[in-house]
Amino acid sequence: MERSTSGVERARTQLGALVRRTGDARDELAAERFSYTSPDRLVTATVDGTGALVGLTIAEGTLHMGESVTDDLGSLLVTAVNTARRGATLDSRDRLASVIGGKRADALVGASEYDALLGDVEQHGGSHVEPPQDEDGDSPWQR
Repeated sequence: MERSTSGVERARTQLGALVRRTGDARDELAAERFSYTSPDRLVTATVDGTGALVGLTIAEGTLHMGESVTDDLGSLLVTAVNTARRGATLDSRDRLASVIGGKRADALVGASEYDALLGDVEQHGGSHVEPPQDEDGDSPWQR
């Protein structure tokens, strides 16, 4: 009986440590930021590590660029948010794998054929990243 009690205590201790590590990983994720800027640099979406939208930027002057641009704006916004969220999901999957052991948590969260397409998602710790400026120091849409 004493042997089974020590096994239960050991399991309880291990579970407590796992819960603490999971909580720490969740706190770290909440502080992370993932941004995606559309290829035309008109829209930037930023999400936290849990996928919650924390920033959405529409480049200055975009709404005055004509119908062809404004008609596509909704699609650009949705794509930017979804792509930034996918970056956060992949990062959280990898963090979960480090907590529970193993290289990746594909079995829990799932892998995607889109993983390789996320090179444009930028991870940064808590600050918003503006779209890059061109060689003149202004943004391409400010001409």
